[in-house]
Amino acid sequence: QQQLRQAMNKDFIIQTPYGRGLIYHTKKNTNKEDETIHCLKLTDINLANNTKPTLYTCQNINDFPPALPRIDDDVVIDGVGRGVVEDVRRNSNSGDDIAVVLLNTWRLAGRSRVRIYTPLSSFSKGNHADVTYHVVRKKRLFEMDIFEKIEYAKAKKQEAIPHFVQGRYDEALSLFSEAVHAVRMQQHSPDSSNEMRADLVEIMITCSNNAASCYVKKKEWKDAQQQARNALLIIDALEGKRGMKIHTILRQGGLTDLKMFGEWRIKSMLIIARAEAEEQDYVMAIPRLKAALSH
Repeated sequence: QQQLRQAMNKDFIIQTPYGRGLIYHTKKNTNKEDETIHCLKLTDINLANNTKPTLYTCQNINDFPPALPRIDDDVVIDGVGRGVVEDVRRNSNSGDDIAVVLLNTWRLAGRSRVRIYTPLSSFSKGNHADVTYHVVRKKRLFEMDIFEKIEYAKAKKQEAIPHFVQGRYDEALSLFSEAVHAVRMQQHSPDSSNEMRADLVEIMITCSNNAASCYVKKKEWKDAQQQARNALLIIDALEGKRGMKIHTILRQGGLTDLKMFGEWRIKSMLIIARAEAEEQDYVMAIPRLKAALSH
């Protein structure tokens, strides 16, 4: 019974004859008291209205094999934690491909991450009760802990950059804003370590400045100025604590003072000055521009 409950975990993704299925609900069959109906969302199929079809089955869930991992899948490793599949590599020696899993729940000293290399057969041994690796649905933002929100924000930032480079500023702005939203206020949480706070500072500064750049491209000057001011506020606070823990961790991670208090600050100041000039506030724009160029 305990094994069956584990197998019916609503987060698990299994392989059905119609592609992958996410177990999202289980209910009793009102026509047969001893029978259970499982509701599976078929995640590989898109309907015309951009929704996923539902498969209703009375078949024992243990009869369906676990889904094999794909790149960007979330996986849970029993006794280890949760991670995301970075890569699936061919292994010509054993014939068993290797999944590279970047753990979300572990960190080494400093800001280093942990990777696990595991054969794909680890996801398909026996039935669900025997499997130690499970492909699971991705967490929603409100379900994530601080570390997961940080990694989510980093992913959104990286996703935004190609959109910006290719001139899709609305898409880039949406992703930069999503990254900032994911981690806003997390630096004040008692659960945040100094390493996490360092990550939060870097994300907030760079994504706010990048969002400001998007607004500049869209000629939305008030919003551009606000985002750049947000970044500048954090930069000033960081410089006020130069030599302390967060600043030291950022430097140990490869960021120089020239980058943080030079490049990042100048970018913020130039955007603010540009926005002020576009709104014909030259009294503020000219001295700010001079201050930026003097750094």
